[in-house]
Amino acid sequence: MPDNEIKNFYTDQEKLEEIIDNIMSNAIKFVDINHGKIEIELQDNADFVSIIITDNGIGIPKDKLQSIFKRFEQVEPGRDSIYKGTGIGLAYAKQLVDCLKGNIRAESDGEGKGAKFIIKLKKGRNIFNENDFYDEEHRRGLINQTRKHIKILIQKDLQEKLEEKGVTQYITERNKEDEFDYQKGIILVVDDEKHVLSIVRNYLTNNGYKNIILATDGKEALDAVYEYSPDLIICDYNMPNMKGDKFHDVIADNPSFKFVPFIFLSAIADKNVMLQRRQKGAVAYLKKPIDEKELLLITDQNLKKHMEYLKTIRLSKIDELTGLNNKGSVTSELKHELTVRRYRDLSIIFIDFDNFKNFNDTYGHPVGDKALAGVGKIIKTSIRTHDIAGRYGGEEFILILPDTNMEQAAIVAEELREKIKNSIIKYNSKDLSITASFGISSLKDNEDHITKKMNIESLKNIYEVTDTDNVNWDKINEYKLQVVDIIMEIADSALYKAKQTICKQCGFNSTDAQLFKQKKCPECNSNELIIGRDRVVVF
Repeated sequence: MPDNEIKNFYTDQEKLEEIIDNIMSNAIKFVDINHGKIEIELQDNADFVSIIITDNGIGIPKDKLQSIFKRFEQVEPGRDSIYKGTGIGLAYAKQLVDCLKGNIRAESDGEGKGAKFIIKLKKGRNIFNENDFYDEEHRRGLINQTRKHIKILIQKDLQEKLEEKGVTQYITERNKEDEFDYQKGIILVVDDEKHVLSIVRNYLTNNGYKNIILATDGKEALDAVYEYSPDLIICDYNMPNMKGDKFHDVIADNPSFKFVPFIFLSAIADKNVMLQRRQKGAVAYLKKPIDEKELLLITDQNLKKHMEYLKTIRLSKIDELTGLNNKGSVTSELKHELTVRRYRDLSIIFIDFDNFKNFNDTYGHPVGDKALAGVGKIIKTSIRTHDIAGRYGGEEFILILPDTNMEQAAIVAEELREKIKNSIIKYNSKDLSITASFGISSLKDNEDHITKKMNIESLKNIYEVTDTDNVNWDKINEYKLQVVDIIMEIADSALYKAKQTICKQCGFNSTDAQLFKQKKCPECNSNELIIGRDRVVVF
């Protein structure tokens, strides 16, 4: 870091962080796990700043220094030949650098000699103009639209790339988010003999399996795994480019895929190899020529088990009634959001149904469950893709809104309050409705309260540590967990206040609406009241 404070530099913090994250993660992939070294340098120049990220990894051939910023560009025999991936990271980083009116280039002395990425960003406000900025609502719309468009382009490009390599897909009907039909599971079949692929595919499709991916070697199959996330893999042992055991090792060592059932096919039944692969996690080892009944039996058994496993994992994180995160999952998400090393806006909203016990007692718990499920659907369809929603318990919900200040969170809460109030629950011939109360807390807007409670000077000091050599990281993490507890506590406090009826004259307040008979204060008889419930309150 330069000794001086950098002046006259303006940028988008989120985009800059994503750029550095993408280049860093790229560097981490291409250095030796035991001897890897990555250096980051920030230089302050007269008209621009430079961010230089250098690694001692496998390097880049000089003729590929420009093309690595193109999506899905494969560098042979350099970076992408050893570590497979889509190559989106560097292309995305370049797009973001362009957005910030900067430029990025790569340098390398060749294979095995490391790589250097240099980002230059201009100084001054005048590098941006009015058209670079939009109001928040328009900006959100553009971001979501762009994300969808990029996702479509990436899927299209990757599919074309896979087809060029010899990967073909026969997808007819995939499982929905909450569906675990084993015959809709995705099966990846890998074999260098195309007639074997054809036989296996026919066996599977003739017996009701709807989604099959075919690949002709291990390298192609590895790309297909990342693209399609198969639920079962059937793989030949002896193949060119990457043998079946090497492919299986990569899958078994990856936490995202190690529980996917893996079935080996081979013309040679070597007992030692079979035992070794079973020890590594393979579920079966079938000898060629393939027996249809045996293949289908093992496929059925293992796909059913895998779907039960996926269902269990989902239910451990999801509240089955509302489809939102359950308490444990949403609390874990909040801890994750509040332990990152960046001080930013973040708000949480507690939501609680009003008089829900009376609602249940009057109409029955099945109708109450219907109301809860309906609100879960309203919340899911109203929030952004990166917002986090959960059922906290009973009739209480929680929303985590990253990069959202108190004022913006209040707008979100008010919109949800209206939607819940206007939603209809059918009961026999009646149309029922319910209201909810909202309590909001915010990291930055409530900083004074949080720091006083923690007896510290500043939240920024624990989120953006400058003296990294002398910092006590255990203490920093302890502080961050305290922040989690406090921000939830004060949101709950705001929710409690939202349920109170308050006398403007004498200040008397209570959550018991029956005390305010004829809408008058029981203490001073004033009718100037703030009526509790069906309200949004910020702390």
